[in-house]
Amino acid sequence: MKGQNHETATFKNPIVSGLHPDPSICRVGNDYYLVASSFEWFPGIPVFHSKDLMYWQQIGYVLNRPSQLQMKDRLKHSNSRTCTCY
Repeated sequence: MKGQNHETATFKNPIVSGLHPDPSICRVGNDYYLVASSFEWFPGIPVFHSKDLMYWQQIGYVLNRPSQLQMKDRLKHSNSRTCTCY
């Protein structure tokens, strides 16, 4: 949070409020990204961003268009991409 003194900050679990089961976190440089299962909810698979693993902001969804739900023949491998598998 802007203006927050992180040296004296405390946190409570869960660090991301709401229903976000099966969280998975990855680090890219100094940034952390978290995705979680969303099951039948759509848009699906929320994506969160953090710089410090304590303060998270939702930045979007992996699945945000109905056309993305039809996965047959659409899965491609690329060394330059990060993919979420489910």
